[in-house]
Parts: sequence; structure tokens; C-alpha cells
Amino acid sequence: MKNIKAVSLLFTSILLLIILCQSVKLTQTEINSLNQSNALNDSESILIGDYLYDWHNYSFEGEGTEERPFIIKDLNITSEDNTPFLGGYSGNPQYGIRIANTDKYFKIENCFINVYGPAVRLINVSSCIGINKIISSNSDYNRINLEGVSNLAITNNSVGVSGINCSSIYISETTMDSTDGITFKNSHAISITKCQITGCYRGMSITDSNSVIIDNNTISSCTIRGISMRKVSNSIISENVFKENGHESIGELFFGGGIVLAEASHCVIYSNSFIDNYIFEESQCYDSKNNETYWYNEQLKMGNYWNDLKKNVDEYQIAGPSNSKDIYPLRKPHYRDASFTNFTFLQIIVPLTLLTFFIIRRSKNKEL
Repeated sequence: MKNIKAVSLLFTSILLLIILCQSVKLTQTEINSLNQSNALNDSESILIGDYLYDWHNYSFEGEGTEERPFIIKDLNITSEDNTPFLGGYSGNPQYGIRIANTDKYFKIENCFINVYGPAVRLINVSSCIGINKIISSNSDYNRINLEGVSNLAITNNSVGVSGINCSSIYISETTMDSTDGITFKNSHAISITKCQITGCYRGMSITDSNSVIIDNNTISSCTIRGISMRKVSNSIISENVFKENGHESIGELFFGGGIVLAEASHCVIYSNSFIDNYIFEESQCYDSKNNETYWYNEQLKMGNYWNDLKKNVDEYQIAGPSNSKDIYPLRKPHYRDASFTNFTFLQIIVPLTLLTFFIIRRSKNKEL
């Protein structure tokens, strides 16, 4: 009898622990609320460079050196003026933080920005050590906007990112639901990883760029498509999930909802999962020109997962004049859900139930 009570208690404790593990996952809204609840200091827009203000006009921690950079943090920059961004320099609605043409080292972290313009705008900067935890409730206007920026890590934010003439940009662990999630033009060495892009007009749009790595992202429910790449070369797209993108495509935008390539060259696309994206010419993706671009990894003999792949078919045709094919399509999605899945739950609960039943039955036999 004691064994039965002990096992029952153990079983109940583990079951409660499993339920607790499933219940502690926070929604993005809850995460944003927690971030906003931190002690933030109300501030007007931060404007540095271009004959506006300089670093000595502010009292930021640090000295502007690589060892002791200026730290712009814990600010609440909010404007009640709903005048749209018109490119002006006044400090009211146009910018949250604008820094241009500086060689001082700095980083930006833990700021809540709600203005009718870019949340962060950097121009001709190569000394920004990082941008971390920028939260906004106005995602249609508030973005991280880069021009002529290099050597920058952007992590753990909730705003979109745009860049032109940039190099060596690393973007990770960022959630986006703005008009366009991530856009780059005329840029080099861009890495985008572990981002959640949901409900944007386009998930990502990359143009006239090279050496782009896009991996381990989830792109879903975007209006037009997951990723658009035009004149992009020497790039890799792998380990991403594309789900339910492109179902509101209209007019000239009738292409696959997953990935659309226009004049891409020397690119490799593999180990991605394409699930219920808009179908164009019986394909979830589109490729206009096959110039050494492959929809599989020849060395690994690994292609992509297509949930519309027909049974007993050994290749997946990509729409478009390139006549590209995935010759190693995967039969199962190639990604891991970081959440506590039902499959994992069953892996634990079923063996535990059988073990408990066996112990109870054995105890009863001994009593007899």
C-alpha cells in the first residue's frame, strides 16, 4: 500500500510539472508588457550628427571608446503627435533615435519607442556595437533603419529592419509584424537567424546584394510572400519554416507564396519546410533564372519539405522559366519545435503510466 501511495504521488507530481511547463510560455504581448514594465526614463528623441547635437549634449554612460562605449538604454521615447514621418530633423515625431556620421562607439538597448517615424536610424556608422531589445507598439512606422552601416548585431527586438549599402549585419531573435519584416538593398554579408516574422506584407525583401545567409527563421501569414530576392548572389537559405504566406497575392504578384527569386545566382536553398503557401503553377516557390542556383544541397543530398508534394514523386518542380527542381525533396518537415510538443508529452506520460500500472499490480499480487 505504501508503494502504491508513493508511486501515485510521484505520478501526480510529474504530471503537474508537465502541465506547468506548458503553461509558462508567454505570448509576445505579455513579453512586450514585461519589457515595458521595466524602469524606463521618459526622453525626447535622441539626435546626434549632421549639425544637430553631439554626444556632449547628452549624459550617456561611457566614453565612446571601444572599451567603454556610450550606452543608450532604458528610455521611453513616445510622441502623441500622429503626424507621419516626412524626413524632417525636428525631435518630435520623426525619429526615436537618429545617429549619423560618428566614429564614437555606442550601443542601444532596452528602449520603448512609439513615434511616427523610424525607431532607430543610423547613417554612415561602423561603430555601433549592438542594438538590443527595442520594443514598439507602432510597428508600421517604427523600424530600425540603416544606411551605410557595417559591423552591427541586432538582437531580441520587436521591430522590422531596413538597410541600404550595408555590410556585416547580424540579425537574430527578433519578432516582426510590420509592413515589411526585413529589407536590404545593395548590401553584403547579411545574416538573419532565429527570427519570427508573422503577418507582414513581405517577410523579407533582399535586392542587389550578396553573401546573405537566412537560416532558422519562421515566416508565416505574410500577405504577398515569405522571401523576395532580386539579383542576389552567393547566398544560402536553410532550416526555415514558410507557412501560409501569399494567400492575398494580386495582379503581377501572382507567384509562389514561399520564396520568389528573380535573377538570383549561385544560391543554395535546402532543408526548409514549405507548408500551405500560395500555389503558383503547382509550386509554392518561383525562380525566374537558374544561374547556378540550387533548391537542394548536393553534398548532403538534401532538399526541402513540401507539404503538397505528391506521393510516389521523387522531385518537386519550382515554378518559373528557370525550370528549377528540388531533386531531393524531404518527406517530413525538417525543423524542431522548441515548444513542449504533444509528441514529447506522450513520450513521457505513456511510459510513466505503464510503469505506475505495473508497480501497482505487482504490489497487489504481493499482498495476496
